[in-house]
Amino acid sequence: MNADHLPRRIKPEDVRVGMVIERRKDEAAHRDRVQHIDDERIVGTDGAWLWVPGNADGGWTLWLVEDAPTPVDPDAAVIEAIIAAYRRSPECSTHAVFGEAMLDHLRAQGFDVTARAEQ
Repeated sequence: MNADHLPRRIKPEDVRVGMVIERRKDEAAHRDRVQHIDDERIVGTDGAWLWVPGNADGGWTLWLVEDAPTPVDPDAAVIEAIIAAYRRSPECSTHAVFGEAMLDHLRAQGFDVTARAEQ
């Protein structure tokens, strides 16, 4: 998308994870990157709702500030959270152990992962 067209007004159904959006009403605004979309609620990285049903009835509008990077991996945030938690664990003591154990841990969580060495 051409940056010259941003910010631009959008509909809630056009929002995707990774976009930076802004909810506006008069001089008030709340801007954040979309972390996840739960039903009709759009939630930012700060955990606050960026959009909920009824916002439009209250005079709020939704604006796209920055488009999502392509492609958006819906599992990326989950994988990053698992990796961050695992790095803090005592099991992660060496790089080699970390690599094998992390693959096992991700596979146990149901993720289909392949190490570069296995490719």
